[in-house]
Amino acid sequence: MTSKPETAEAASQLAEVRQAIADYHLALDRRQHGDLAQDRAMQAIQAALDMPWERGEELKRRAANG
Repeated sequence: MTSKPETAEAASQLAEVRQAIADYHLALDRRQHGDLAQDRAMQAIQAALDMPWERGEELKRRAANG
């Protein structure tokens, strides 16, 4: 069963991800550079989910899991 703090954290993270996507859409509407807008969105999503990219870590994780 999910606790209230976990539910609140998930709701907060979802709100941050939604905001990152909305900001990305706004950048596209304003005809800003798409690659830069996409990078900003990805950085915001990674920060919201506390999942920064660390070179090689995902490759190692997947190799360990078969």
